[in-house]
Amino acid sequence: MVAFRVRNPKDPSDPAKKKEICTNGDGWKWDRWNACFRSPTAGLPYKDERFEPGGELWDRAGAAGRTDGAIYLCQEETCLRGVETECFAQRILWVGPAGVSPRQLAERAVTSMSLQAPAIGMTGGTPPSQMQYVGMYAWMWAADPGDSTTGPITREASDGGTTVSATAVLDKTVWAMGDGVSVTCSGANAAGTPFEARYAGLPSPTCGYVYTRTSAKMPHEEFTVTVTAHWTVRWSGGGQSGVIMVQVDRATQKRVGEIQGILVPGPGSRK
Repeated sequence: MVAFRVRNPKDPSDPAKKKEICTNGDGWKWDRWNACFRSPTAGLPYKDERFEPGGELWDRAGAAGRTDGAIYLCQEETCLRGVETECFAQRILWVGPAGVSPRQLAERAVTSMSLQAPAIGMTGGTPPSQMQYVGMYAWMWAADPGDSTTGPITREASDGGTTVSATAVLDKTVWAMGDGVSVTCSGANAAGTPFEARYAGLPSPTCGYVYTRTSAKMPHEEFTVTVTAHWTVRWSGGGQSGVIMVQVDRATQKRVGEIQGILVPGPGSRK
């Protein structure tokens, strides 16, 4: 059986009849003259138990095991006018409970993604009580890369004959370093680069910072470092499309100290 979806809300040529245009799963109109509409089987002039929950046509429409929603006929306008000799094709379509829009389905898909800000990876050691130093390159990165922390991630949500697909991409991470400065790491650099000992003394190629003052005067002598993940979610389905922006953050504490040199007289030096 071909599954049809409803693309346009109402037939603009006859809104009083509340007919809706049928489309197939690929968005192609099933008609000959741009005149294929759906109408509720509840409006038939006679009762047909095949269209009731558990009936033969109910199950064939893809609603087996469900008791909500309704069965619709997807048919040419000639069928609606009762011109049987010109009625060439009909399909049946199960439509879920009313009131669920493609946008709402997109939001359901986004919720199922469980989008998060990544766990903070940062030079200076773990736990954060270990120290980063003024004037030295600090590296920042996503310590727990995955679908819901660095993406991309795709999820779908369906209701009745409508399915919406949404894909979330980590657009950028914004790091508030705790000293009043923010660092933005965008696109391919959003997740940063994990630090390794062999990179000591080198700046991060993707996401880094250099502190110019210590955290000594801050509460508990620590900066609060916060990373905000900016996700862009693009969705489409049910004849509609759109973009949903999601922002989530995570924070940690970071001590920043200073290394001071001490001059020590060498052998033979004068006191």
